Amino acid sequence: MKNNKSKLSLLSETKKREAIEVIIAFYKRERGEQIGVIAAEEILDLVVEVVGVEIFNKGVAEATRLVQDRMAGIWVDVEATVKRG
Repeated sequence: MKNNKSKLSLLSETKKREAIEVIIAFYKRERGEQIGVIAAEEILDLVVEVVGVEIFNKGVAEATRLVQDRMAGIWVDVEATVKRG
């Protein structure tokens, strides 16, 4: 893995530890394999590298739509106020 440590730095240490624990538990439960913290962190790094940007961009797009919808509502209110005045 190269240069994706900065992407993981966006996660809180608590959330990162939680994700690593979930990965370790998944491997044990679903595959009957014991993996360690380093292997789980590498898997987390890979997942973030592969899908992180897409997830981030989707979040930004949803936030943008929300702000646009709210601004449109505010604009309607402003227009209604101007017409009454």
